[in-house]
Amino acid sequence: MEVGASVWIADPDDVWTAATVTAHPDEHTLVVQRPQSRETETIKLIADRDGVTTNVLLRNRLDEEEKNEDMISLPHLHEASILQALSTRYDQNTIYTKIGDIILSINPFKRLPLYEDAIMSKYDASPENEFFEQVLPPHLYTIGKRAFVDMTRHGRDQSILISGESGAGKTEATKIIMSYLANMSNGGKSAESSIETQVLQTNPVLEAFGNARTVRNDNSSRFGKFIEVRFQQTKIVGAKIRTYLLEKVRVTTQAANERNFHIFYELLTTIHQMQLPPKKQIKKLTPLGLHFDLRKKASEWHILDLEAYDFLNQSGCIERRDNVLDIDQFPITVKAMLDTGISSVEIEQVLALVVGILHLGNIRFESTDESDPAMRSAFVSSLSDVHVNTAAKLLQVPVKALQTALTKRTISTNGEVFVMGMSLQQAKHTRNALAMEVYRSLFDWLVLRVNGSIHPPDQHVLKAGDKMQLIGLLDIFGFEIMALNSFEQLCINYANETLQQQFNSYVFKTEQKLYEAENIAWEFISFPDNIPCIELFEKKPIGLFSLLDQECRVPQGSDKALASKYYKSFLDQHAMFQASKAHMRDGQFTVLHYAGPVNYSVDGFLDKNKDALLESLVELLQDSHSTIVHDIYQKTKAASVSTKRRAALNSAIGSVNVAEQFKSQLTDLLQTIEKTSPHYVRCLKPNDENQPDSFNRQRMVEQLRSGGVLEAVKVARAGFPVRLTHKEFRLGYATLVKPLRTPAIADLIQAETFPVLEEFLLVCDALASTTKTVQHSLVSVGTSKVFFRRKAFEDVETIKRRIYSYCALQVQRIYRGYVCHKAYKRLQQATLTVQCAYRVHRAYETLQHLKRMAASTRLQAWTRQVLATHKYRCYRAAIIKLQSKHRQAVAIAVVRARREHVHSIKLQRIVRGFLCRRRFAQARTHIIAVQCHWRRRHARRLLATLRSEFRNVKALQDDKRKLQDQLKKVERELSEKAALEEANRKMQKELEMMRQTLERVRSASDFDLSTAEVAPMHPMNPMNPPRIRSRRPPIGKSRSNSFAPNSSFYRRDSTPKIQQAEKTQQAPAPPVDIFAELIHNVVSLFDNQANQGASKPPIAPSVKSPTGVVVAQSPMGRPPLCKGRSRTLSVDPEMAIPEHQDDYNYEDMLREHGLAPPSEEVEEAQNLMEQRFRAMSSSSRMRSDSNFSAVSSMTGRDVARWSKDSRCKECNCEFNLFVRRHHCRQCGFSFCFEHSTRRIALPSQGYKDPVRVCDDCFEWVSNLNEQLMYLGEDEVYDD
Repeated sequence: MEVGASVWIADPDDVWTAATVTAHPDEHTLVVQRPQSRETETIKLIADRDGVTTNVLLRNRLDEEEKNEDMISLPHLHEASILQALSTRYDQNTIYTKIGDIILSINPFKRLPLYEDAIMSKYDASPENEFFEQVLPPHLYTIGKRAFVDMTRHGRDQSILISGESGAGKTEATKIIMSYLANMSNGGKSAESSIETQVLQTNPVLEAFGNARTVRNDNSSRFGKFIEVRFQQTKIVGAKIRTYLLEKVRVTTQAANERNFHIFYELLTTIHQMQLPPKKQIKKLTPLGLHFDLRKKASEWHILDLEAYDFLNQSGCIERRDNVLDIDQFPITVKAMLDTGISSVEIEQVLALVVGILHLGNIRFESTDESDPAMRSAFVSSLSDVHVNTAAKLLQVPVKALQTALTKRTISTNGEVFVMGMSLQQAKHTRNALAMEVYRSLFDWLVLRVNGSIHPPDQHVLKAGDKMQLIGLLDIFGFEIMALNSFEQLCINYANETLQQQFNSYVFKTEQKLYEAENIAWEFISFPDNIPCIELFEKKPIGLFSLLDQECRVPQGSDKALASKYYKSFLDQHAMFQASKAHMRDGQFTVLHYAGPVNYSVDGFLDKNKDALLESLVELLQDSHSTIVHDIYQKTKAASVSTKRRAALNSAIGSVNVAEQFKSQLTDLLQTIEKTSPHYVRCLKPNDENQPDSFNRQRMVEQLRSGGVLEAVKVARAGFPVRLTHKEFRLGYATLVKPLRTPAIADLIQAETFPVLEEFLLVCDALASTTKTVQHSLVSVGTSKVFFRRKAFEDVETIKRRIYSYCALQVQRIYRGYVCHKAYKRLQQATLTVQCAYRVHRAYETLQHLKRMAASTRLQAWTRQVLATHKYRCYRAAIIKLQSKHRQAVAIAVVRARREHVHSIKLQRIVRGFLCRRRFAQARTHIIAVQCHWRRRHARRLLATLRSEFRNVKALQDDKRKLQDQLKKVERELSEKAALEEANRKMQKELEMMRQTLERVRSASDFDLSTAEVAPMHPMNPMNPPRIRSRRPPIGKSRSNSFAPNSSFYRRDSTPKIQQAEKTQQAPAPPVDIFAELIHNVVSLFDNQANQGASKPPIAPSVKSPTGVVVAQSPMGRPPLCKGRSRTLSVDPEMAIPEHQDDYNYEDMLREHGLAPPSEEVEEAQNLMEQRFRAMSSSSRMRSDSNFSAVSSMTGRDVARWSKDSRCKECNCEFNLFVRRHHCRQCGFSFCFEHSTRRIALPSQGYKDPVRVCDDCFEWVSNLNEQLMYLGEDEVYDD
C-alpha cells in the first residue's frame, strides 16, 4: 500500500475505522493516522492463507460509497466498504441498498415518505413502461417489480424470501411488497377490488392474533407464514396462507418486558375506553360496524383491568414501545376481519373465546387436607367461581364439566375407566394446556376462515389455455437468542438454518454446479456452509430431533434423560454441539448456529414436543356449543376412533410430535421454493434498542456475516446472474445482429459506449456457427445456456430497445412519407378544382358589383332629393311650432299675472278675517276664563260659608240635608225637561189614567196631591230643543229619567193595584209594587205640573220643617227593594234639626238657581214615601251591599246568600242546558244572562274587582257611589 492511501483499519469499537497510510516500513507493517485524533498508529498486517490482508483494507472514494446504490460496482468491495455505505445511506434515511439481486433493508424504526402512490407509480411494471425504463433507486418495489415482470414475461412462478433477525422489519416488508403486487394487479391503481382488498386485509388479522412484543421487537411474528398469491393474466385471483409453529406457550407465560398476543390488549383497552365518558377517553373511538354493542359486553363478560389477569400481568409490561396504540389497532383488526369474510356473529364468538381464555388463567385451585401429600387432590377454589362460570359461559361448555376436566383425569385400562384426581401443579398445568389449545384452535380456525374467503378458483374452472401463476412471500420468524432459550427457539433457529442453507445452495452451490456443468470459467468462492449444523438437527437416528422423538416415545421419558442422551451422543463428537460442566448441571447445551452460538435449556422439551392434551379436555371441547370450537374438534372427534385403534397397535410409535411436524412443513416449503425463481430481501436491525437514527456498527457487521451477505456479494460480482437458453437467446437477440452491423444503426448505438457490444456479436456468431462454448468476461456461452453478467444483460436490453425504437422510427418515416405523398396528390387535384370554381365565382361577383353600382347611383340621387325635401319640411314645421309656443308662453304669463292678483286679494281677505277671529276667540276665551274663575271663586266662598255654618251649628245639618234634597230634585227635573217635552204628547193621553190613579192614591194614603205645585222651571226654547241621548235609564238620584215610564221599575209592575194600595195603609210593610206605582204616579204628576207651570212665574213658598220629627230621606235614586230584597235603614235621633233652626230659609238660594221651592203637596208625598220605605225596611231582613253606603256602614256587613231558584227572578224563564243560572253578588238571587250582565266592584262583599250583579243592584250601588262623589263620605254617613 502506498503512502497517502486511504484505508480501513480494524477497530474494537467501530469494527472498521478510516485512516491514512503515512509510512510503510516493511511488508508486514504500516503506519497510519486516524483523521479524528490525528494520532499515528503502527499496525502489523495480518493475512489469510491466500495472502490477502484482513485487518487493513483499501477505502473507496467518499462519493463512490455515498452515491453508489449497487455495492457490486464498488471498486473495493469488502466488509468495511459495505458497512460504511450502509451507515452513510442510513444517516440520509436511505434504508434500501442493492447488492446484485439482493435488497438490503434496514429498519428505520420510524415512518418515512417512501411508500406513496407517486413513488409506487415510478416502479410500475406495466408493459408500456419497459421501453422507457429508467434507473430507479433500490426499493422493496424493485423486488416486487422483478418478480412480477419475470412471472408475466416468462411464465415462471416466483418467490420472495424475506429473512432477518427478530425486529429487522420482515413483517412490514412483506406488507409493502403485497401492497405493490395488489397495485400492479389493479393496473397501477390502489387496490380496491374485493379479492385484492381481502388479500391485503389478511395481514392485520394475523398480526393481531399471531404477533406480540418481545425483548427485541414490539411487533414480532410469533409464527411463520408463507403467502401464495395466485395470478391469472396479471390479475390476482386468490391467495393461500400457510402458517408454521405458532408460539402458543406465550398465551400462559411471558418473559420480562414482553407481552402476550396483541389481540388481548387491543380488546380490553377498547372496552375500557368505551366505559369512560367521552371527555376522559384517550381519543375518539372509531365505529366498529358490529351488530352487537361491545360496551354492553363488559358486564356480560366480566371484564377486569389488564393487570387483573394472570395471563397478562406476568411480565409487568402492558404498553408497546413503537408508538402504536392498541385502541387504534382494534378497529383496524375488526375491519380486516369483516373484509376477509368473517361475519359479525363469528367476530363476537372469537372475542368471547379471547376473554374466556383470560378467565381460565384466573382460575385458582386448592388442595384437599390429606396427611399423605401423594393422596391430595386439587379442586377449584370458591374464590374463582366468577371466573369459572364466565369461562364456561364464553367457551359454551357446562360449568361442572369444566371443573371436572381441570381437576380430574380418566385412565382407560382393559376396557375399564378410572377417574383420578390431580395434584395442585397438575391442575395448573391442565388449565394452561386448555388455554393454549383453545387459542391454537382459534388461530387455526382464523387461518382456515381467511383461506376460505381468498381461495383461488380451481384450475378446471379456468378457461382453456389459462394457467394460474404464483408469487410466494415468506415471512418467517427471525433468528432468536433469548436469555432463556427453550424448545420454541430451537425450532425457530432450525428454520432459519434451513433457509440459510437454501440461500447458500441457490447462491453458492447451485451457481458453482451450473458453471461447471456449462463449462463456464469460474473461480471458486468459499462461503460458510451450515450443513453440519443442519445435520445436527436432522440426522437419523442420532440427531437433536431424533433423540427428542425417541425420548417422547419412552413411557417414563424425562427432560433430564434427554439431556443425558444429548451429552452422550454429541459432546466432543460434533463440532456444532457444546456443553460446559455448568451447563450440564443445569440441563443446558449450546449449538453453534450460523448467526452465533445459542444456549438452550431442555426443561419442557418433552411436553412441548408431545403437545398432548388430556382426553377429558378433548371431549370437553368436542361438546362445546361454540361454532368455532365445534368446527375444529368435530374433525378430531371423527378421527378419534381410528386414532385409538392405531394407538392400540402402534402405541406411541405412530404419533406425530411437534418437531417432526414442523420439519415436514419446512420440507414442503423448501420444495415449493425450489420450483420458483427466488428473490431475496435481507432485513437488518440497526440497533437492539429499537431507536430511530441509531446505527450500531458492531450489530450490523454481525448480521452481515451471519446472513452470508459478504459471500453473496462476491458470488454476484464474480458470477453470471442472468442466464438464457440458446433458443431463448436466438429468439430474443438474433434479430439484432444485422441491424448492429448496419453503419447507420451502429453509429446510433455507438453514441454511448457499450462494452458488451463486441462480445455480444461474437456470441451471436458463435451460436450461428454451432460453437459449443465461448468464454468472455461479460457474456459467455455454455453448452445449453448463454450467461450474462447483470450489467451486460442490462446493456444488451438497452441496445435491443434502441434498435427496436430505430426500426420503428424508420417504418414510421416510410409510412408517413407514403401517406403524405398520397395526400399531396389528392390535395393538388382538389386545388385546381377549387381555383377554377373560384375564378368563375369571382367574375360573377364582379358583374354583380357593376350592376349594383349603377343601381346605387340612381338610388342615391332619389335618396338625396327625399332627404332634402324632408329636411325643409322639418325646418318649416319647427319654426311654426316655435312661434306657437312663444305666443302661448306670452298668453300664459298674462293669465298667470291676473290670477295671482285675484288670489292675493282673496288671501289678504282671508288672513285679515283669520286675524280678527283669532283675536275675538282669544278675547272670548279670556272673558270666559275670568267668568269661570269668578264663578268658581264665588262658589268656593259660598261652599266655604255653608261648610263653616254646618260645622259650627249642628242644627243646620237637617236644613242642609233638606236643601240638598231639593237641589237634587231640581237638578233631576232640569235634566228630565228635554225628555218630558218629547213625551208630552204621550203623557197627555195617559193623563186621565194618571188622575184616576192619583185619586186612588189619595184615598189610600189620606193626603191630597191635586193642589201640589211644582216650581216653574226655566222656559224652554222651542227653537233649540234639547238633544236626547239614547241610553239605558239607570235608577239614580242624579238621573232625570229615574222614574220614566220605560224604566225597569215601571216595566216590572205597570198595572196599579188598588187592593195592595189599600193594604199599604193597614200593614206596616206594604208590597213593593204598590209603592212603585205610587212613586211613578207622583213623578208623572210632577212632570205634568212642571209642563203646565213652565210659563208661570216662580212660586216661592217657605220651607218649613216639622218640629220634633226626623225624616230619614234615602236617595231618590235608590232602587226598589224587589224580589225579596231587603235593606235595613236606621235613623239616629240625634240627627233631628232643632227648633231654633226653623227660621233658616233657602228660598233665596233656589231663586238664584232659577228654581222654585217644593210645594207642601210635594213635601207631603216625599214624607209618605219615606215612611213607606222605613216600614218596608223594618220588616225585611238586614243586609249590607256596599261599604260605601251609610246603611252598610251603620248596620255592619252581611254576606248575601245565593238562592237556587229554577227560574229567573226578572223574566221568570226556566234554567236549562241552554239557559244558565247566574247569581247576583249583591242580593244573591238567580238571574239569566240577559238580566245579570252588569259588573261593579263590591268591597263590602269582599269583591275589589268588578263582579256580576243584577240591573237593580247595579243602579242602586251606582247611586250610592254618586252620593259619595257629590256629598262626601262623612255627609252620607251622617244621613
